[in-house]
Amino acid sequence: MKQYEFQDEEFMSAAEKQLVLKAWIAFLRHGCRSEHFTERLYQHISLHCSFIAHFNRRGFYEFYFGSPGEQTIRFVDQFDPTQRGTSAEMGATYWLSDHNTSADLNHAMRDVAGPHVDKLRQHFNEMKKQADLSLATLIAAKYGKQLFDSDVPGSSRQRDSATHLCSHEATPEQLSIFNTTD
Repeated sequence: MKQYEFQDEEFMSAAEKQLVLKAWIAFLRHGCRSEHFTERLYQHISLHCSFIAHFNRRGFYEFYFGSPGEQTIRFVDQFDPTQRGTSAEMGATYWLSDHNTSADLNHAMRDVAGPHVDKLRQHFNEMKKQADLSLATLIAAKYGKQLFDSDVPGSSRQRDSATHLCSHEATPEQLSIFNTTD
């Protein structure tokens, strides 16, 4: 791993920056799991990376990673070194400006995130897809319908000639909701 030379600053020593970077690397390597989102890492991200606190570490984590979605991808994109570094919340890049506290650490965080961002995006998009399909299955069941596709969690049946939700042909019950008399 590349070694980073950090500068001591009024609000954060070089040694503290090394600890944050170490926590960040562990968080990324473990797929952004909650047990690796340390208080030290949360404090740095919420204070120096253009995020708001979301009340506390747990609230911040739940917002970004509890139900992966667009907010999760914006978080990953912020630290992707191939992108501008636009803040997921503030929509600006000033958190990377050299005059800001810990800008050297912020740049290092983006650098070490590089090898992980594509895999994380794929992981979080798959989690979102599975959550959406599970919800669709529940909604279909509420109306006495079933989804037939091997991608739906818990469904092992393939599509057959049975009526299914993705049919392009209207069934009589679908047509009955429209008034056909003029």
